[in-house]
Amino acid sequence: MNYQIETQEKFEKLLQTKFTQLKPINKWRQTMWHLNGKVIVSLVHLTKKSKFCFFNNPEIELDRLQRWGSTVYSKNLEFINNQVEWDAISNLIENTIKNQIS
Repeated sequence: MNYQIETQEKFEKLLQTKFTQLKPINKWRQTMWHLNGKVIVSLVHLTKKSKFCFFNNPEIELDRLQRWGSTVYSKNLEFINNQVEWDAISNLIENTIKNQIS
């Protein structure tokens, strides 16, 4: 199976089982997962890599900073294959949710 498809399926399963409060929205030609209109996380597949994007959370330091608009940014965790540490992804989502609702 293609690692991007496998990663997407595991990501969606994580959201469906642990983060049921997050809802999908299409924004910037991507599916973003939000809580009450505040974007929390997305998974973006590029040609040679994929990245998890965690939005407007100054508490995390990851591989890259990306601007999505004038007031929205993400810290991105990039990877080339399917060696995703799902516990780390889960913790980053939890941290970003806490940051957005506080």
